[in-house]
Amino acid sequence: MPHKYAAILWLALCAGLQAAHAAPADAAVLETLERFFDALEMREASTVRDLLLANGEIIASRETADGPQLVRTTHADYVASLAKGSSQLLERIWDPVVQVRGTVASVWAPYDFYVDGEFHHCGVNSFNLVKTDGNWKIAAVVYSVASTDCPPSPLGTPTFSQSPR
Repeated sequence: MPHKYAAILWLALCAGLQAAHAAPADAAVLETLERFFDALEMREASTVRDLLLANGEIIASRETADGPQLVRTTHADYVASLAKGSSQLLERIWDPVVQVRGTVASVWAPYDFYVDGEFHHCGVNSFNLVKTDGNWKIAAVVYSVASTDCPPSPLGTPTFSQSPR
């Protein structure tokens, strides 16, 4: 019997060490996304561009009466539209599920999105990132869009300041 408990303790210790080892990579990936969302809110197109992998793609999926509607946008077009726009944007994620293996990472998280201080839509984000030249870059984003039946965010209602522009 004592060997059984020793084996369980050993497995728990190994699992804890593995989780501790993975935490810095997870934190670096989430920090990249935090910088992305901060730059989006401030409409800093050049910062957003620097966080995106060139030639990447963003795909939005919205359920319609005719079935799923997919909208594809290149990273370059996304950055250009961000630079031209003037609306105040706020996107928040919570409960992210992060997976990292070497130079590849994915993050899946529910989100809500506000335009000019008003709720606009919610959904789920799926980010794919790659590590290049020591930095995490967003290679692709796929997200769902829903304007109704959005669960309340555990982050509460956001507060808005004056437009950053």
